[in-house]
Amino acid sequence: MLIRITIYIVLLAIVLSIFHVSIAGILAGSAVGGVVLGFAIHTFASNLLNGIFATSSGTMDYGDVVSVNSWIWNIATTGKIIAIKTLFSKMLTQDGSVINIPNSVLLGSSVLMMFAREGDYYVYPVDTMVSADVPMELVIAEAKKAEALRDVDVYIQSRNGLNNTLHMLLRFREVTEINAIINAANKAVDAAYWRAKNGITLFGQSYIAGSGDVYNLLVSFPMDVESGNIITAAQAEHLDIYLVGKSNVMNTFLVKLCSSGAIEKHLSTINLQLETIYNKLKHFAESKVAGITEKSS
Repeated sequence: MLIRITIYIVLLAIVLSIFHVSIAGILAGSAVGGVVLGFAIHTFASNLLNGIFATSSGTMDYGDVVSVNSWIWNIATTGKIIAIKTLFSKMLTQDGSVINIPNSVLLGSSVLMMFAREGDYYVYPVDTMVSADVPMELVIAEAKKAEALRDVDVYIQSRNGLNNTLHMLLRFREVTEINAIINAANKAVDAAYWRAKNGITLFGQSYIAGSGDVYNLLVSFPMDVESGNIITAAQAEHLDIYLVGKSNVMNTFLVKLCSSGAIEKHLSTINLQLETIYNKLKHFAESKVAGITEKSS
């Protein structure tokens, strides 16, 4: 850069001497000319000095990955500095485009964020929003099972009653990898949300949450058969069953099932199995009542 600046100054001096032009004379002879010349060289001088400052002060260096947030344009731009020229700097963006940013804008009208480094990796913060109808602890636990988030730090950033915000610290080597990494992370969180939500059974205002390999099945039977008898008979057939609700006419049971394999066939089998248990117990109860009635007669 210093060599280019020296060449520009020498060339300018040669051109002015050829045409016998004196800058001092122009400025002394015409105030208007001085103002016009001042405006003309203001942008050039600003870009030039900012370029010198960037390289000499260590504010930026070739290969740095930065996020430029300027009040001249509203969109923050993330990219890798691939050149710092006399007037412009070149940046390779995360979309693979190369943009030229005036040095006066890059350093004089912007806030630069340098990404943290962990060895060969940069740390890139990303926020993603998740509906609050599922406990975030379950969503995070499911998300961490995905390859894209296995080594990613995930935090609950904020809650507002309707949505929760997760803060993820993603890692990348090259700036052009950012889009694919963000996409994979968001897809992993979305899939984790639905897995967690499908593993939850609601009971009024409360919920029972199952892990990813457990399915919660709710089954209701009339109260004409004692709930304790149903539980005893079901447990005898190795079913994990619990009484979770009662109304005036119905008992509600929760059965925990392993969701591996064809869950639809499994659900059908368990429902038929419980129905058979209920019908046997009901028939036994009715037979017992009928026998008592005949004996009384």
